[in-house]
Amino acid sequence: GGVGKTTLARKLFNSTDVKGGFDCHAWVCVTQEYTTRDLLQKTIKSFQKPKIEDLELMERMTEEDLELHLYEFLEGRRYLVVIDDIWHKSAWESLRRAFPDNGNGSRIVITTRNEPVAMITDEKNFVYKLRFLNQEESWKLFCTKAFPDTADGQATVCPPGLEKLGREMVEKCRGLPLAL
Repeated sequence: GGVGKTTLARKLFNSTDVKGGFDCHAWVCVTQEYTTRDLLQKTIKSFQKPKIEDLELMERMTEEDLELHLYEFLEGRRYLVVIDDIWHKSAWESLRRAFPDNGNGSRIVITTRNEPVAMITDEKNFVYKLRFLNQEESWKLFCTKAFPDTADGQATVCPPGLEKLGREMVEKCRGLPLAL
C-alpha cells in the first residue's frame, strides 16, 4: 500500500461532477477478514442509508435475499460503487452478481494491491496500475508539502540548509506518495 489507490478513488468518488452523473453511489471498504453477508450489508447501507427498522430486517435476511435486494435496488439505475481494498478474488466474485449490467454507464471501481484480483474483471473493464514516483517527482511532492507557498499551494524552494536532509528523507520513502 501507500501508492495512493484509495486516495485517488476517494477523490473521484467525492467529485461533485462525477457524482452528478449517477443516480446513486456507494463506498464499501473490504477487510482482509470479510464475509459476503457483511459486504452486501455494507453496500446496501451505503446506497440506501436505511432506517432502523430496515436495518433490523436486513439482519434477518439471508445472503441470497441481500444479494437480490441490492440487485433489485440497482436495476434500472445508473450507479457508481467503489469497492476499496479487495485482497482476494473471492471477495469480488461473491459480490459481482449483485450488480446488474444495465448498459447505462454504471461504474464499479475496485482498488486492490493484488494484481491477480484486478485481472479477474471481464473484457469491458479497464485496469489502471499506479506506479511509484521517481526521484524528481518525489522531491517535487516533498517540497510542495513541506514548503508550500501559501498563495497557491505550489512548492517553494527548499532552504539550502535543509536540502541534504530533505533528499535523504525522500530517498527513504522509495517513491511512495503517502509516505511523503
